[in-house]
Amino acid sequence: MNYLIELFTNLEEDKVIEAVKDEIKKDTDPMAIIEACQSGMVEVGDRFEKNTYYLPELLIAAELFNAVMDILADKITGDDAQTKATIVLGTVKGDLHDIGKNIFKTLAEVNGFKVCDLGIDVPAGEFVEAVKKENAQIVGLSGLLTTVFTSMQEVVESLREAGLRDKVKVIIGGAPVDESIMKMVGSDAFTRNASEGISVCKSWVNA
Repeated sequence: MNYLIELFTNLEEDKVIEAVKDEIKKDTDPMAIIEACQSGMVEVGDRFEKNTYYLPELLIAAELFNAVMDILADKITGDDAQTKATIVLGTVKGDLHDIGKNIFKTLAEVNGFKVCDLGIDVPAGEFVEAVKKENAQIVGLSGLLTTVFTSMQEVVESLREAGLRDKVKVIIGGAPVDESIMKMVGSDAFTRNASEGISVCKSWVNA
């Protein structure tokens, strides 16, 4: 799939879409296609940090990734169409990244979860209100920047102050998270992989 990563990194939009459709015809695992495009997104991010790419390229890459996800949405299969539980999901305050969140959302929905997606740059209070409104069992906090760990911590603390912490499981996700960050934030689990995160959520519901 290196060719797809290269096409995505170079933002060859038409060729990426064509390649994705070709891979579907070959019965390639949709997750492998997503992971290749994710790798392309990482490369785009690296070029942005090195000032090789700028904001317009970053926006093009995000739109291209969303287009790929639209194509693959009905190809991703879960194990159960029945609603398992409700997940309140969002990228925490101070972070505008949503690619990882969107992948998690798609996988959660095809695996039978109801997802309340709050979007990006979401303050702690909105998570609390959504948990109350949706009677959610799981809260998913996404973040790609190390500077937003305190925002994740604030969400957990706000849930505690609202008397909701014992009623929900909290999972944090993003490239920089690990066990030490999980403990600092006070969440129940962490994941750097959307598929793995869904497995964790399913284990909570099926326990």
